[in-house]
Amino acid sequence: MMITKENMTNAVRCERISIDRLVLDPTFQVRSKLNEQAIGQYREAYRLERELDPVRVAEVDGMLMLIDGWHRITALKRLGRPYVDAEIEPMTRDDARWAASIANAKHGVPLSRQDHLNVFKNYIATERHIKAKSLTGIKYKSYRDIAAELPINRSHGTIRNWMTEHYPDIAKAMGGASTASDDYEGQRRASKAPELPDTASRLAGALLTHFQSVSDPQQRGIMIVEVRELLHRMEGSPGWTEPPPPEF
Repeated sequence: MMITKENMTNAVRCERISIDRLVLDPTFQVRSKLNEQAIGQYREAYRLERELDPVRVAEVDGMLMLIDGWHRITALKRLGRPYVDAEIEPMTRDDARWAASIANAKHGVPLSRQDHLNVFKNYIATERHIKAKSLTGIKYKSYRDIAAELPINRSHGTIRNWMTEHYPDIAKAMGGASTASDDYEGQRRASKAPELPDTASRLAGALLTHFQSVSDPQQRGIMIVEVRELLHRMEGSPGWTEPPPPEF
């Protein structure tokens, strides 16, 4: 049966699952790095057998994808614990990715500025900025509406600046971003070309997701060798530089 928003209602279940079954998709994690202090606190709590909330997991096309609980899973792995209690809910991939962004933003270790930007990028990647689609084009939400929907404390002016810098095609289509009312809803013909860095990130995430879904060690080895060879060829090509370090 195809998973839809309609048949997902009341489908949440709690299970104890093997940590090895979890897919940790990097596009679901908006944090630039995990917090070692938080990992240590969870590790100690698990060691003392304290009761902790289950991690949150999305079931996407048969895969169990971690939404909330990255610090807890890391703590359990360091303790050598093979299982975790999980709250599992069927979702689409986009809904799961956005649910992970909300979970990271609403609780736990505070997010950095770069993490805030990553939340915004996931908002765009999952097309939350789109109000409606039709044969004639796409209608966008206003910058004020986007700022209100994001689970981070950023002004609509900051959102406009981010859109202009990171998604210039969308910003151009939205048009009246600099008007005082900021309620213009731009339209454009369907099909936008995503930013190259975001495309690379999505491809890398999809590759890792596929790798984690493969259980045969030989097949995993083949994938690693092929990716290593591809990376070697890319690094040997001219015309590229190391990107600047992320801003914190």
